[in-house]
Amino acid sequence: MPQTDMTDGQLAGLAGQGDQEACRRLFERYQNEVYNFVYRLVDNAEDAADIVQDAFIKVYQALGRTEVQNFSAYLYRIARNLAYDEIRRRSRFADVDQEILAPEDPNIYTDPQRAVMLSEQIEMVRRAAANLNEHQRAALVLKELQGFDYGQMAEVLESNRNAVGAMLSRARLRLREELRMAQISTEKMPAACEEIIVLLSPYIDGELES
Repeated sequence: MPQTDMTDGQLAGLAGQGDQEACRRLFERYQNEVYNFVYRLVDNAEDAADIVQDAFIKVYQALGRTEVQNFSAYLYRIARNLAYDEIRRRSRFADVDQEILAPEDPNIYTDPQRAVMLSEQIEMVRRAAANLNEHQRAALVLKELQGFDYGQMAEVLESNRNAVGAMLSRARLRLREELRMAQISTEKMPAACEEIIVLLSPYIDGELES
């Protein structure tokens, strides 16, 4: 049976055995709707994308050791919990009044204190990026700041598209770990999951080769 016709349960069973195509099928099937769900909880596009990636990582890790009866429900629960964690993290570090943070406040995006906070966040990112290895930093700069596609990046880095995708996936996860925003640690990730994770950046960036 073609994997496109398989049920979630069938794909989850294959994914639990390390089938990368099954993992990708599940990701394709649910990433948009889970993203929309998370976005409505955290109200931030970048945070929502990060949470969706973490949710899929956690689910993939669980499939190999846990019987998941309902893949969709399990994925949504994981995504919801991660979104709630993000909301709680924000509340711990917020240093402005709740009245200022209220959505109806028209001054929320022009408040000087928020501008200072943004500047501090940029400095945090700079310091975190300094802890990436040179190849990871180069991959992030080429993709996020220069807008290179994977073919161009492969030429600059003297590598190939698959290696570029893997490098970028690991760089993004490592950067978020350095910023203490990641919900999982790549150091604890099983080898089989490593092979799956390297597919995420190419898929998100629209760089998967058919």
